[in-house]
Amino acid sequence: MRNLKLIAMLLLFAGLIVSCSNNQDAQESEKLYAGNHKVEVKEVIQATAYTYLLVTEKGEEYWMAISKMEVGEGAVLYYRDRMEMKNFPSKELDKTFDKIYFIQEVSDNPILPPGQTFMGKTEPEKPSIEKIEVNIDLPDGVTSIDDLFTNKESFDNKSVTVMGKVTKVNASIMERNWIHIQDGTGGDTNYDLTITTDDLPQVGEIVTYTGVVGLKKDFGSGYYYELLLEQGERVNNEI
Repeated sequence: MRNLKLIAMLLLFAGLIVSCSNNQDAQESEKLYAGNHKVEVKEVIQATAYTYLLVTEKGEEYWMAISKMEVGEGAVLYYRDRMEMKNFPSKELDKTFDKIYFIQEVSDNPILPPGQTFMGKTEPEKPSIEKIEVNIDLPDGVTSIDDLFTNKESFDNKSVTVMGKVTKVNASIMERNWIHIQDGTGGDTNYDLTITTDDLPQVGEIVTYTGVVGLKKDFGSGYYYELLLEQGERVNNEI
């Protein structure tokens, strides 16, 4: 009988420890994920560069735009950062949104803050674009992406010409288009260059731009760039 009582007490004590641990994990999880927006998709409009979503969040209904992806009505998505645009005109849709949020990253699951780890999950500092295989012979007068990032301080506020393959296009954000290119150079992280321009190329095109190098550009809402080519003007590829 004494042994049975001892076993019962040990089981009760173990249960209390597990309960406390679970409560602590739940509190930590709630704190880390507190910055997430949870939305349910009500309507989907697919365009060339964007997927426009009419969503609801805690009873509020609004439009948001994400990079083009397949999303179904009724889907539940999570995001952290957003940039609000008012009276945003979409020429492609022939529609003006009174208010719309541009979202840089969405997920089927809650997103951790940059650099945070919880229960084995880690969120990178910034979602990166996948490196693709690009074989381009860069002509004289063209600066490689690897050279730009390796010697970025020496290029600050200077005009350079770059050439590469378009990997992503975000159109009409803050009255400019945001073009991503790769030229086959660069290391594990610095292989993709973002260019702001009035030009609107297609993904997969080989393009050449001349622009001004800017460092540590922070536009808010998660739009931070260690290096950015601004005021990009497209030039003939055979320079």
